[in-house]
Amino acid sequence: MNRDLQNALHELADRVESSHVETTRGAGLPLPTITARARRNRHRRTLVSLVGAAAAVVLVGGAAYAVLPDEQQANPPAVSPTLRTPTPSPTTSTAAVVLPTGNPALPFGACGSLAATAPEAPVDPDYSIEVTSPSTVDAGGGLTVTARVETPLQNGVHVVGAAPGAGPTFAVTKDGVVVAGGDLYDGTRTDLVSFEGVQGPLPVYLGRISLEVCDAGNSAVSTGRPLPGGAYELHSLVQLTPIGVDPSIVEDGTVEDLVAHGDAQPVTAVGPAIPFTIFGDAQAMSARPGSIPVGTGIFGDRLMPEPLTCGDALPGPSDPGTVAGLSLDVEPSTLSVLAGEPLPYAAGLTNRGAARAGTDLQHPPYFLVADGGTIVGSTRSDAASARTRADLGTRSTLDLSDSAVLTRCGTAGNDPAPLARGTYTVVPVVDVAVDLFVDGVHHSTSVSVTDLPVQVTIS
Repeated sequence: MNRDLQNALHELADRVESSHVETTRGAGLPLPTITARARRNRHRRTLVSLVGAAAAVVLVGGAAYAVLPDEQQANPPAVSPTLRTPTPSPTTSTAAVVLPTGNPALPFGACGSLAATAPEAPVDPDYSIEVTSPSTVDAGGGLTVTARVETPLQNGVHVVGAAPGAGPTFAVTKDGVVVAGGDLYDGTRTDLVSFEGVQGPLPVYLGRISLEVCDAGNSAVSTGRPLPGGAYELHSLVQLTPIGVDPSIVEDGTVEDLVAHGDAQPVTAVGPAIPFTIFGDAQAMSARPGSIPVGTGIFGDRLMPEPLTCGDALPGPSDPGTVAGLSLDVEPSTLSVLAGEPLPYAAGLTNRGAARAGTDLQHPPYFLVADGGTIVGSTRSDAASARTRADLGTRSTLDLSDSAVLTRCGTAGNDPAPLARGTYTVVPVVDVAVDLFVDGVHHSTSVSVTDLPVQVTIS
């Protein structure tokens, strides 16, 4: 408090005291008593005023002081309050993804073509493609697909023909325009293969379609960027060339020669449009899962390894690096089974190699049964032929789940003898003929792929 304010408070107290004196004269009140009371009240009011002023200073100062500051600092110059504007954090500006626009002059399947446009070869409803794929996927990843090409019969005989070795082409559309897609070999395989001839039916194709913007030849399009979140459709198509119904026709020349010099006209098989949704947005495509390098030194003739028989030592699990990058994973649904009863199992053949693997299985997986490390039984049977062909992309798995009766060695005929009661060591095995494209070069080999042994009790 400054001196002017203090003097003003004293003058106010004196005026109040004088007013009381004038008022009480002639009122019959005792003057000494009133005077003493006025003095006490004056001191009390002065003290209250001082305390109130100190509190006001503390409040004006924004609670900056706990006690009254020094008199020289009692009236600091007024400072206008300033508002602090928060500085925004730096952000990375990313241009929006530009998708190809529709071009009706392009055949369906080309980048920027319309889903309503016809493909190069006419669609034949007798040929079709069955495709399965997930309904949702995260941005920046790939869409896993399984595709099977179905060919027709003529007079009860399968039509023989030629097809791309790379299998079907997949087209991802947004609002009816192709914005992504390709084949499962990423355009690196251009050869032709036969179907329903010596090679048998076309394989099942398993792999991954990269969900990145395709190249439409327009610099304004965000080629290579991940597709943004939203609703899309997956289409599939493959151009086939029917040659005839005689399976031996492809033995008279290469498939390419037959297509080039024959009179057959190509047709297109198409699959249904499958809707799916991409969730989120990504700045770059995610890395593909790691894989095992597969060298060419492991490749030999196509003859299957001689199957192990009774009395042989039980093999251990195979190394994917020495069996064309393949691994077998078998999980019995139970580890205890009644004698003569089938043992159900879940099984998958996975390609862990760096290249796609064309696999050809003449038999389903079988079990080698050992007692004391020596093979005493097997479920392998040449009569139980069930040919399966699959073209496996990296990290793709072919489902081979089935069931088998564990039988003892030396069993002949159609009534295999069951194993005696006891606990046995069982090793799952599958024999596979493999075709690989390594650095654009075709290689063939045959391998036996084994899994870890399990203990099974026969009761």
